[in-house]
Amino acid sequence: MTRLIYIFILLLLAPLVTMSQSREKIDLNNGVENYERGKYKDAQVSFEKAYAENPNYVRALYNAGNSAYLAGKFDTAMIYYKDYADKIKSNKEIAKAHFNIGNANLQKAAKSEANPETAKNAQAFYKEAINAYKHSLKHNPSDIETKYNLTYALNKLQQNQQQQEQNGDSDKNDKGDQGDKGDKSDQNNDNQNGDKGDDGNKEG
Repeated sequence: MTRLIYIFILLLLAPLVTMSQSREKIDLNNGVENYERGKYKDAQVSFEKAYAENPNYVRALYNAGNSAYLAGKFDTAMIYYKDYADKIKSNKEIAKAHFNIGNANLQKAAKSEANPETAKNAQAFYKEAINAYKHSLKHNPSDIETKYNLTYALNKLQQNQQQQEQNGDSDKNDKGDQGDKGDKSDQNNDNQNGDKGDDGNKEG
């Protein structure tokens, strides 16, 4: 996880917080400190406060998104990334935000695929990830990591679709054979998750 965990360490100019520092600067410092300690929920709260107190600290939204992502709150993270992307003008920063939105959707897809009952839902998340990576590449066409993740998401979507088609055919066959063979369908369902290839997901 390279780019995702970039944290904008702002205004850490002195080791001690002085009375002259504003409330938002204190919250930013607290957010960075909690983030570095792995206290991502606390970091998210601090970055939220910093932005609420001073909307000029737009990067606090990105930091809050990163904190939520690492806490496993992917929907919340995407809200922050989208808000951040809407408020900045830098193409590279917009690209980073959408790259992270793509990663959050990949995480949701992987979670869905881990459960056979929700595996089909992963298709929607893969499609969202693909759209996010394409949007990212519009703002930073030469980014190799985004191109890699886009290819990965496209392959995972295709694999998931094929798996669901196979499962659908298997279900039809099982229903047709129930009268004579009884319930033996479970013997064929052990491998329905197939090759997840999660190691291919480069989270930047």
